[in-house]
Amino acid sequence: MDKKSIRHSAIDEIAFLLQYRARTISEIEKKLAEKGYSEEDIELGISKAVEHGWLNDAKYAERLIESAQSGTVKGKKGIVYKLKQKGVADEIIQEAMEGVDDRDELKKAEGVALNIYRNRIMERRKLNDRLWRGLAARGFEYDIISRAIDRVLTDWTDEDD
Repeated sequence: MDKKSIRHSAIDEIAFLLQYRARTISEIEKKLAEKGYSEEDIELGISKAVEHGWLNDAKYAERLIESAQSGTVKGKKGIVYKLKQKGVADEIIQEAMEGVDDRDELKKAEGVALNIYRNRIMERRKLNDRLWRGLAARGFEYDIISRAIDRVLTDWTDEDD
């Protein structure tokens, strides 16, 4: 194959990968390298994809945050971890996370804590441990976890009285 057709096929491969789901630049780089494309072809393909608006890590981060806030409930730490896993640059992550409100975060953590509580009736100490693990595993921060559990357990004891 001549250089032009190799470069063309790298761009085709990017288009093929993006038709299934959004991906980060880092993910595309890894996929193309795995498939044996040269660094030059990878760079050229990615620059063309960015130029055409096919690849945009900032938009990817925004969509992931929206998804995490509406569907799969994740805290800030969980979202940041996922974006870092996908190879999104720290400055893009930081900028995207500026719009995440702590009050919404606390509300989500309370909802998750209530669900964990409702699904498992257990003594208070076990419940507290379970709530901590459940919220931490979903990426909520220490302060948010502590406040959410306090509110849920306060409501719980108020309901029992």
